[in-house]
Order: sequence, then structure tokens, then C-alpha cells
Amino acid sequence: MIRNSLHYPTVERSLPDALSAISAQTLPLEQQKVSLIHALARISAVSLLSSRPKPSYDQSTRDGFALSSYPFSDGDSKAIFKVIGEVAAGSRENFFLQPGEAVRIMTGAMIPSGCVRVVPFEVCNDIDQRVAI
Repeated sequence: MIRNSLHYPTVERSLPDALSAISAQTLPLEQQKVSLIHALARISAVSLLSSRPKPSYDQSTRDGFALSSYPFSDGDSKAIFKVIGEVAAGSRENFFLQPGEAVRIMTGAMIPSGCVRVVPFEVCNDIDQRVAI
């Protein structure tokens, strides 16, 4: 049987104290400039800002219906809109909503022109190319 003759004392420290002790013994790495092709799997030393927003359009934050300004009709205390299409996430088709119109919209999809709000599917009643809110 081989015994380790080295004995290291056990020191109990709180997590903040341990992190502070480790930080005191380490130095940050030197910054390097590399071409973009060689930057894969590296961590940037500074924050990088985009000169253009990505995506370059307003997106829906939920699945539901994108509604125009005024309903097609009012009935039984519900606003009714005519459904003219669907906008899926990643689709570049841009609808223009006229008053009384709506489109089904997915999370991340482009908000159509003329849209004043997106209402989630859970509060909608979709019947025969019309949606009641």
C-alpha cells in the first residue's frame, strides 16, 4: 500500500472568500487582435455593438392575432375581425391591415403594417375566417 506523505490542511471558507482568494492568485489574459475567421470559440474582451438592429423589423412576442385599428363588426360585446392570412416566424411577406382585418401571427413573426395590437390565441375565438375577441 502506498501512502501519500503530503498532508494538506483543510480550510473551510465561505464562497465569497474562496472566490476572492482565487481571484487574488490569477491575472487576466492579455488581449489579442485576431481576424474574424480565427475568432471562432474565443471570448471578446470588449462589448461588440451592432450598427443595425437584428432583426430589422418589429416582431410579435406571442402567438395570436395581429389586429387592425377597428373591428369588422361588434356583436354580443365581442369585436369581430376578418382574418386575411397568416404570418409565420421568418416569413418576409408583409401584410397591410385595413380596418376590420386581422392575421394569425406566430412568435417572432414580422408585425404587419396597420397592426395596432397582437392578442394571444387564448382570448380569441377563431370561426370561419373571422376572429372574435
